[in-house]
Amino acid sequence: MLKFAVCGAIAAFSLAGCTKVVDQRPPADRERASTAEDQADLSDSWETASASRPQGPCTEIDRTFILPVPVKERPAAIARLADVDAVLLSDADVEKIVGIELEAKAGNLPSALLRREIERLEAERRAAYEQNVGSWNVASQERLEGLVEYSRAGNAKKLSPFLIRAIAKNEFTGGFVASVCGDALSIAHVSLGHSTPRSQRLPVIVFVERTPAKVHIDWGMAE
Repeated sequence: MLKFAVCGAIAAFSLAGCTKVVDQRPPADRERASTAEDQADLSDSWETASASRPQGPCTEIDRTFILPVPVKERPAAIARLADVDAVLLSDADVEKIVGIELEAKAGNLPSALLRREIERLEAERRAAYEQNVGSWNVASQERLEGLVEYSRAGNAKKLSPFLIRAIAKNEFTGGFVASVCGDALSIAHVSLGHSTPRSQRLPVIVFVERTPAKVHIDWGMAE
């Protein structure tokens, strides 16, 4: 996008000695150029939305296994991801980064996280039905049943934690969605907003069965 040059005695708001640059492109071309430049200014080098998307079939990762890195730990996490999209972590790494405290942890960390989420959902359902507190719907019931089945199959024991690159627009008005598509991992932050802010690097810890060969990083926003 072409801009006017401002020079001379700026303090006196003088344009003396300046050359006025006139953008003679058609309005449609100017608008497209402006939009592209604005979008570039708002994006981050971690984003891969413009690249080819992972090919299906894709399997969605339950949010139980997606842990955003806390603010105080982000600088170190971003530094670890300077040259790679994903870094394998140990359970101890995750507990230190996220500050998780799980009593009587049996098996591995993802199994403990799964058990805790199932217990939370069951308590939420009891409160809705027995005490008329809160709400319970079909989506919640289906998610609970899916997690119980996943737990019975012992699938959580196959998962390992990875520190993953991710970005967000409005961190506090949304959340992450992730899927495994073949050998690729797709991670996106979906939020609400009236305007599009700059992208912010927001590393996450995702539990998957094997190291992602590539990571697709995206975002979505709605009013």
